[in-house]
Amino acid sequence: QTRYGYGFAAVETRHDKQLIGMAGLSRLEDGVPIAPCSEIGWRLTPSAWHKGYATEAARAWLAYGFDTLGLSEIFSYTPRLNLASQRVMQRIGMQHAQALDFEYPALPEGHELRPLVVYRLPGQTYVARSQELRLNRSQPETHREWCCALLGSDRPSPRLFWVPYQSRS
Repeated sequence: QTRYGYGFAAVETRHDKQLIGMAGLSRLEDGVPIAPCSEIGWRLTPSAWHKGYATEAARAWLAYGFDTLGLSEIFSYTPRLNLASQRVMQRIGMQHAQALDFEYPALPEGHELRPLVVYRLPGQTYVARSQELRLNRSQPETHREWCCALLGSDRPSPRLFWVPYQSRS
């Protein structure tokens, strides 16, 4: 992932510095039918589930992907039975791209995790949402406040700590 300037990063809670998983962007070059594309994803320890951490981290990574990296579209996929991840995808503004759903080729036929659903968020949709927020809200004072406003958070200080990969070249 170093050649693209992004990858997955550890996610810690700010209040107690506990490692709760990872989140980030990755570049899918092959191995799945939707490749090549940029993917957003998260993997959290079960004790961190259903607390909003995945949504918060994913929103921050979307901002990084679109605002900093200038990606044109971001995809995500999960097993059809993973309704919690699908809800995160919906909360961050992604839309189900049913025509792109596929069976994960590395799993055997009939395996419960083989059917996957695909969600996508085009950069144009993200930009339109950004412009709508600018029209309906007073100008935030800091970049952090703007990112929180753009991502639908009312808290200027996220509960999570994460550091996006910065290319050294």
